[in-house]
Amino acid sequence: MLLNLKKYAKIILKDIIIADTKRLIIFQFNKIQLQKNTNLKKLNLFEVFYFIMILLLLPPF
Repeated sequence: MLLNLKKYAKIILKDIIIADTKRLIIFQFNKIQLQKNTNLKKLNLFEVFYFIMILLLLPPF
């Protein structure tokens, strides 16, 4: 019983993290769309790339 609860808690946590990261990535890309300055665009693309790299380094649940 307790093991099942732990398993479900991990799945729910993983779903929450995935949802949050998707929202953040979408927000970053929307920010890029709004900006006209190419230098700022490059910086934001780098931020998004860096963010995705951090996600890949996160330990799997």
